Amino acid sequence: MKKTLAQLAGGLAMVCLSHSAMAASVLDFTNDNTDFTGTIEGTSYDLTGTPYAPNTNQAFDGNNSLKVSSGLTLDNDGVGISNDEVSTSQTLMLDFGKAVRITALSFLDIFGAENALVTFGNGQSLSVTAQGLTGGYALSSLNIVTDSIAFTAPAGLSDDAVNDFALASVSVSAVPVPAAAFLFAPALLGFMGLRRKAQRHTA
Repeated sequence: MKKTLAQLAGGLAMVCLSHSAMAASVLDFTNDNTDFTGTIEGTSYDLTGTPYAPNTNQAFDGNNSLKVSSGLTLDNDGVGISNDEVSTSQTLMLDFGKAVRITALSFLDIFGAENALVTFGNGQSLSVTAQGLTGGYALSSLNIVTDSIAFTAPAGLSDDAVNDFALASVSVSAVPVPAAAFLFAPALLGFMGLRRKAQRHTA
């Protein structure tokens, strides 16, 4: 009975650990089949724009080697507002139905000294500055739990006289249930009860 309890508890632990270590899902906005509204990692998401609706009108016109290095579809240049990029006084807002973990972000059409400001619903913010003239830039190894993200272009000039960018992708993973112990507790209490019952019968 002790061995059985240990095996079952170990099995439950492995299930919880494997769930928390699952790879992130990617909202690939360079893929023409990715909708601005849908579900990911068990929750809803909704991408909106201010003062205009978001769009992916610009066909991808960058270096095709990015397709291999980035893992993105690259049907288009990512999400923009009004024309094909997010510019000063414009905002992309990505809302989730519940808190998720953001593990990576990537951008296209961000050149030279252009900047993007990323503000999360939990109050954290990141300033993204383009690295060179390639137009593509990624932030990886993030670990930010939030239920929303706002993408804006701060005021200022760059090599082409305006701060702008396109949102290429957002990598999302589910937040492990903080009360995973609550899953363990009833099961272990039940097993303990069975053990006591078995001991009574053998006594």
